[in-house]
Amino acid sequence: MTVLLVDDQTSILSGLISGLDWDALGVTSIRTANNAFQAKNILKREPIDLMLCDIEMPGENGLSLLRWARFEGMALVCVFLTSHADFLFAKEAIQLNCFDYILQPARYELIQATVARAIARVQDESDRSKLERYGIVAKNHASGLLHGLFIDWCHGLPLSVPALCDMLAQLGTQKEPKDSCFVIWCHLLNWHTDPWPTCEWVYVINNIVEEFYGDGDYLVFPFDIDNASLGWFICAAHSEFSQPNHISLPLDKAYGILKEHLPCDLAFYVTRTATIREINNLSHVLLNARDRNVPAKTGIFCADSYPPACAEPFKSKKALTDRVKKYVEENLDRPINVNDVAEAMFMNADYLSRQFKGEENISLKEYIVKQKMEAAKIFLTTTTLPVSIIAAKLGYDNFSYFSQVYRKTMGNPPTEERR
Repeated sequence: MTVLLVDDQTSILSGLISGLDWDALGVTSIRTANNAFQAKNILKREPIDLMLCDIEMPGENGLSLLRWARFEGMALVCVFLTSHADFLFAKEAIQLNCFDYILQPARYELIQATVARAIARVQDESDRSKLERYGIVAKNHASGLLHGLFIDWCHGLPLSVPALCDMLAQLGTQKEPKDSCFVIWCHLLNWHTDPWPTCEWVYVINNIVEEFYGDGDYLVFPFDIDNASLGWFICAAHSEFSQPNHISLPLDKAYGILKEHLPCDLAFYVTRTATIREINNLSHVLLNARDRNVPAKTGIFCADSYPPACAEPFKSKKALTDRVKKYVEENLDRPINVNDVAEAMFMNADYLSRQFKGEENISLKEYIVKQKMEAAKIFLTTTTLPVSIIAAKLGYDNFSYFSQVYRKTMGNPPTEERR
């Protein structure tokens, strides 16, 4: 096992060499470089299994070095060490299939644990044999190959189980109809910035989801749906999953990373486990879950149970507004907003706001604030509670903001109201 350490600071290189237990990690050879030029010469001369690299260096930076290595066809595992928590750095590191991204200063224990995981990937013979068995090209194009099978299935039409098993065999995986599987759908709801190109955000999400489902219990096969959604057919590496009740745990971790680094809202729907022969029983629950998510709620949802049906439809606008008023009254102690109310009504927020204003001649947002401030006035004039406590009881954790809202709504600041 050969490791290359790249950093323009000699003290950091020395610290990594002396601070990590390389013998315990199984590393037999360590190479060092003070810049990208030296690192390239080493990479050209000998095979490197793992590279620990700084990002910001004089001249060519670490991202450029890894981009060059990938262009040259080098499959080395890379861990970046950097003192700059820059999202653009992290984004490009993900795109270059960087194994991990550690912010400095970091404890040697953390670096040691990360290097151990990186080395485990290098040594994962099952992954290597898998790639040798059905080829890197087939793996890279799996989503396109499965698209033809799943595109109609995603619209509720049946999928041929024999055709699916044949396609999996072409991708190097022999599966039987009795083997266990489940399906994940991801839907992009909206962007907080200018939209990324489809190929870019799909690449990032695919990489992260496959990374967290990368242990020996799962075989992951992505498929394209449309320009706002994608999916994964996931089957057991053997006949059944070792922990069928925990199939969404890797997705929980992946979603945490995506929420932190992708400037968009995502909704994931996960089916229960089923046999491959039961695959056609899973599409309707995914379709139902997606169609029922009218409030466009983000997160991870069990497709078999989300969202619950509304007990009965509203018979009139007045019935709807009365229910909204009751919900607001029951939740004055929470920092609720229009989206929270819409979610409780199983309705679209914009539609609900229009219906409420048409019936009450006041926007739902203004109504919520008005009710909170009227409740605050009662507290101010009938109790001796401190104003800060009253603000907290009505869902405001910022006393100054509460005072501004109260004055704007009621005409006087809270202190004058109390006097």
